[in-house]
Amino acid sequence: MIRSHFTHVGESVQKMRNFVISGNDEDVISRKRHLVIGTAGHVDHGKSTLIQAITGQNPDRLKEELARGLTIVPGFAHFENSGGIISFIDVPGHEKYLDHMLVGSHGVNMTMLVIACDDGIMPQTVEHFLISRLLGVDDCIVVFSKVDMVSSERSREVSLELDEFFHWAGAQCSMKFHWSSNNRIGLDIIRTYLEGIAGQIRKSHNYVDVFRMPVDRFFHIQGHGQIVTGTVISGILTKGESVNVSGCDTQVRIRSIQVHGKEACDCSEGHRAALNVVFRDNGEKLNHRIVYSGPSREPETLFLARISSISNKFSPEKVSSRGLRVRVHSNGWKCFAKIAFLEASSEETAFTSKKYFGYSSPSDHFWVRLTVEEPVMVWPSDRFIIRNGSDSKTLGGGMIYRCGFTEDQSADFQGVLKRASDYSSYGLDFIFLEIFLSAVFGCRFDDLMGRLGVNSESLEYLFSKAREVGLIRVFGRGFQRMAVEASSVEMLCREIVDSLEKLHGRHPLTPGFSLKEITDNMELSRKISPELLEHLLILNEAEEHVNSASNGGWCIKASAVNLSEARYAPARKARNFIQENNPRPVSFSLMRDNLGNEASLRRTLQFLVNHNLIVRLVNDHYMLIESFGEFRNSLFSEFGVGSRIDVGLAREKWGIGRKAVILILETMDEMGLTLRNGDERIIADI
Repeated sequence: MIRSHFTHVGESVQKMRNFVISGNDEDVISRKRHLVIGTAGHVDHGKSTLIQAITGQNPDRLKEELARGLTIVPGFAHFENSGGIISFIDVPGHEKYLDHMLVGSHGVNMTMLVIACDDGIMPQTVEHFLISRLLGVDDCIVVFSKVDMVSSERSREVSLELDEFFHWAGAQCSMKFHWSSNNRIGLDIIRTYLEGIAGQIRKSHNYVDVFRMPVDRFFHIQGHGQIVTGTVISGILTKGESVNVSGCDTQVRIRSIQVHGKEACDCSEGHRAALNVVFRDNGEKLNHRIVYSGPSREPETLFLARISSISNKFSPEKVSSRGLRVRVHSNGWKCFAKIAFLEASSEETAFTSKKYFGYSSPSDHFWVRLTVEEPVMVWPSDRFIIRNGSDSKTLGGGMIYRCGFTEDQSADFQGVLKRASDYSSYGLDFIFLEIFLSAVFGCRFDDLMGRLGVNSESLEYLFSKAREVGLIRVFGRGFQRMAVEASSVEMLCREIVDSLEKLHGRHPLTPGFSLKEITDNMELSRKISPELLEHLLILNEAEEHVNSASNGGWCIKASAVNLSEARYAPARKARNFIQENNPRPVSFSLMRDNLGNEASLRRTLQFLVNHNLIVRLVNDHYMLIESFGEFRNSLFSEFGVGSRIDVGLAREKWGIGRKAVILILETMDEMGLTLRNGDERIIADI
C-alpha cells in the first residue's frame, strides 16, 4: 500500500494505486509480533544511514532530505524475519525539527541511541534520550557510529562518557554496538541481536484498550478515496469495522488495511498502518487527527497529570501558583497550555548539580493541573512532552491521569493524590482517580469503559482487583453496575437515613419520599447518582433501616411513635376517633365527615398504618391494630385449622354486626389467614 508513500512522496499517484486491495491475497503480516524502535541522537550522527543498512530501505523520503542528507520529518522502514517484524521510526536530529521528532516518538517500544564517536554526546543526544525516557520508553540500545574515524582510545572514552551519562539519567543500556557505515563493521551483529529480540513479547506501557492511531499523513487516491497512515498506539482494528475520527461528527468505515505496505485483515499496537476510510469528502483534511474505536468522546481542555522535570527552572518553587504557559506535544498534536503544580517538592527532590547542555536529570513526579488552550482528544495514560513557550527547550514530560477535573471535587484533594500514588503499585491509580474525582458518587460500568478507554474484560479485572484491596463497592449487574469508593458507602447510608429523618420531621404524615427529595436533603460534597441512591436504599432496607412506602417512596423503618407530641396531633385525633368506635370498623367517609380535609386525612391514616397503629380493611374501613389482633386470635382459638368459620358465632362473641364481621374476614382472606370456598370460610394452615 503505501510503501512508495513511506519513502518518496514525489513518486506518481499511479504507483500509489498499488494500495487498491484485490481481496485475494491477504498477508499474515498483521499476525506477526512487532517491535517498534525509535532512533535518537544528534544531527549527522548516522541514524538514517544505519536504518538503511539494517533494512535496505531509505527512511528519508522528501527530495530536500535526500539532497541535503538531513532528516526533516519522521521516516519509516522495517524488516521482517521468522521471529516477527521490526519497525524503525527515524526522527530528525536537528534542533530546528524537534517538533517533527516528537510527532514520531509516540508508540515506540525501544530507543536506539546513535552516538558518533568523533563528537560524543551532543545536545540532541541528551534531549532525544530524555524525551524517550519521559515518554515511558525504558528499553534502550546504543550504537556508536563512525568508529573507523577515531582511535580505539577515543571509542573507550566515549563509552565511559556514556556510562556516566546513563548513571546521571538513572537509566540502563540493554546493549552497546560499534558500527561503521564505510566498512559495515558491526552491522551483522546489530541485525542478529535485533532478530533475536523481535519475537519477544514486550509489555506495552499503554493502559488503553481501544484502537487508536494518530494520523500523520493523509492523501487521496482517485476512485478509491481517502488514505490515512500512522502508527497504531493501542488496540486492534479489523477491516470493515466502523471507527471514529476526532473532529468528525459521524463514524467512518474501514474499507481496507495495509501494514508495512502489505494487505492485512487487521492492524494492532505497534503496526505502521495505512487505512482506506469511507469518508464523505468535504475538503476537510484528516492529518493530525486520531482514528479511534469505542464510544465517541468529546475533546477536553482540563486534565490531571503527573510530570517529571528535566529543568531546575521548572519546579513547584520556580513556577507561580497561577501556572506557567508552555507548549505540550502528545499523540500527533501540540498546543499551548498552562501547567500549575498541585504539590510542593519533597525534601528528596533535589536537582543534581551536574547538567548536560543545560538539562537536569529527571526529577521525581509532581501532580499538576494541565489546561490546554485548544480542546484535544486525550485518554488516561497518554504521555506528553512539555517545552517552553517558544518551543526551543524541553522542560519535562508526563502522563495524563484523568480527563476533566477540579480540585474542589474532593474535600481532601491532597489526600486523594497521595492515595492515587499508593494505588499505582496495584495498577489501580487511573480507576481510583476516575471514581474518587467523579462529579457524582457512583460511576456506571459502561461509562467507566468510555472514560478509561478500556474494554469490558480489562474493566472486569480492575473491578475485581479494586474490590480485593477494599477500594470500591459494586452494586447491580451487567454494564449498568455502579462502582463507588468503599470508604463512602457507610457515610452515604447514614446520610440517607438522616435525610429521611429530616423529611419525616418536616412532613410527619407523608408515607414516603422520592429519590429527589432524599437527595435534596443529603449534605454531600458532591451529588449522588439516582441509580446508586436506589441501590443504597435497598441495602439500607436489607439492614432494616428504611422501608419502601405505600406511595412508592421511601421512609424510615416503622418504630414506636409517641402520639402525644404536638406534631402528631392530627394522627392522635384520627386514632382517638377510631378508638371511640372500637371494636367496630370505621369507614373513611365517616371520618371525613367528622375530621374534614380528605387529602390530609388520607396522609394521616397512611401514617398510622405505616407505624402499625391501625389496620386498613377492605372497602376503605379502619380499626385499631390491637383489636384486629384480638379478633384474629380469638377466631383461631375458637375454630381450629381447616375448620369452617361460623359468622353468627363470631358476631355474637364480639358484639358487632354481621357486616363488620364480613369486612374483617374479607381482609383476613386477602392476608391469607382464611380461605373462602363459596359462602364458607375456613382457617388457613399458616
